Amino acid sequence: MTIKFDDMVQVNKKTKFMRRIRVCLELKDENGFYGYEWQDQNKKWEAYAVDVMIKIADAINADQTSVSVTCQNRSYDIDLKKLIQTNTSTKVTRKIHRVKSMAKIPSITPKTSNKRTLENDEEPSESTSKKRAVSASSGSEKTS
Repeated sequence: MTIKFDDMVQVNKKTKFMRRIRVCLELKDENGFYGYEWQDQNKKWEAYAVDVMIKIADAINADQTSVSVTCQNRSYDIDLKKLIQTNTSTKVTRKIHRVKSMAKIPSITPKTSNKRTLENDEEPSESTSKKRAVSASSGSEKTS
């Protein structure tokens, strides 16, 4: 699987099937992870871009009541109390809301490793070590 953070999609290497991914942020004094969405003219909720969500989370964590953001070359003022965004040029306002992530969070990272350890100062050999292929992916992709 390849994750393309710039496009916010994951791609199955074998089938090339693409699925959208979302970003959820942990907020101060809150239990869980959240994302923010805005309502379009058709009453459909759209997730904010990652950089906008980070600015919203930073503003909330700093106890700010509003934040100014730029998205797709448009400037918006977001009122975090009234839960609205206002386009600074057109003055059009739209509703925003917070959505709690339903993704399961791993409870504990395993303390033991499945990897074989070298004992008695054993030298690594072809049988005890694997050579990893170096990926040519960019920094904005993660492959697993």
